[in-house]
Amino acid sequence: MDIATRLALIKRNTVEIVTEEDLRRAIETGRRLRGYIGFEPSGIFHIG
Repeated sequence: MDIATRLALIKRNTVEIVTEEDLRRAIETGRRLRGYIGFEPSGIFHIG
């Protein structure tokens, strides 16, 4: 898969990327990428 396709797949459904240039460089060098899902419950926490 070429770099442009990989970049487009990563950016799809992504809210924030620190810088696109850093992401492109990481893809080009083969550096392992990590992501996370963060959330902050405010108020009374309830799962139901």
